[in-house]
Amino acid sequence: MTETFEHLVVGKGMIGAAALRYLSCGSQRVAAIGPDEPVDAEAHDGVFSSHYDQGRICTQLSRDRLWGELTRQSMSRFGALEAASATHFYRPAGMLYIAPAADVRAIAALAHAMAVEHVWPARPDMAALCPSVALPAGHGALLEMAPAGIIDPRALIRSQLSIAMRQGASVIRETVVAAEKTSAHWTLTTDQGRQFTAKNILICAGAYSNCFGFFRRQIAIRVKSETTILVKVSGADAQRLSGMPAIAYQIDAPRISDVYLTPPLVYPDGNIYIKLGANTDEDVILQTLDQMQHWMKHGCRHPRQDMVQALCALIPGLDVSAVQVKRCLVTYSDHGKPYIDALGNGLFIATAGNGSSAACSDTLGSLAADLMLERTWPAAFQPADFSVRLMPDSPANPRLHPGEPG
Repeated sequence: MTETFEHLVVGKGMIGAAALRYLSCGSQRVAAIGPDEPVDAEAHDGVFSSHYDQGRICTQLSRDRLWGELTRQSMSRFGALEAASATHFYRPAGMLYIAPAADVRAIAALAHAMAVEHVWPARPDMAALCPSVALPAGHGALLEMAPAGIIDPRALIRSQLSIAMRQGASVIRETVVAAEKTSAHWTLTTDQGRQFTAKNILICAGAYSNCFGFFRRQIAIRVKSETTILVKVSGADAQRLSGMPAIAYQIDAPRISDVYLTPPLVYPDGNIYIKLGANTDEDVILQTLDQMQHWMKHGCRHPRQDMVQALCALIPGLDVSAVQVKRCLVTYSDHGKPYIDALGNGLFIATAGNGSSAACSDTLGSLAADLMLERTWPAAFQPADFSVRLMPDSPANPRLHPGEPG
């Protein structure tokens, strides 16, 4: 029997889970459809998400004032979310920026403009503020104080979903593989052969947004491979680095750039790791479903020594006993902001985090829900900044209603 809802969210990652919680506050019969994290990634035949992780950076100063406001509003609600769900996912550890002097000055100007508490110039104070971190030659530093820090994306999603379900929402742990529009409603078919109908659907499918025929024409996104490493930390080092902030480091290196790392974090296997990521010269744009699946299952398997060396240079004396490689997908929009838009005929989208959506996912979900429920957005945000763009010359999807935009 086909189950009918008013609003269906496709994807229950960080944005989708947040949207579901907000929708369940203002509407009956709402649900999110999306698979759980696979137990064995290499044997998994379904889609993947990039929230299979314990540590994401949470900062107001990484891009511009719009991104900062998105994150600021999310962070202001973290305490209430943790209390309402009895789930701890947020650690206000601060954020250290290490970069050439001119770039640090630009970060300081943004901090002043946004009234974000910070310490700059930090070089004379580094021994006291971050005693375990060594500043590279030619670089300055700025320390953004709490509420900047780290969130646990797995726990954040559990928090959002638990509250949404308590408010009456349903969570369907399957994968949508087809969408069809009739004059009356949307029909979604899952990998289990079940069908669900809804007046409105919200696509929060991230890298997979173009893969299952949700849109009459494909949206303009780029999906990039991303490699991170998890460096196992000894108990002694974990204690020594217990007060360490998250770090963003503009490294001067030929093959990696934009290094970021977390303080030591406990992972599900019970071990403590520092996570480090970077853009690399081996990153590729993944254009098809097969390419994305191959990357997530069989991509980079061996730690890059330049990433390990960057970590050891920043934290001298670190005992590197074991290193794991983790793969994920980063989805970029055409204009550098998330897509949150209404495409007509009950079709909505909230996707393309541009590598920065974890910290602001609660705000993005709130904006998407407001759009679906026809509520006015907060004054800080303008819909034009989040409008979707379409791929030129992409073929039309005949399963969608002929009047569908695009």
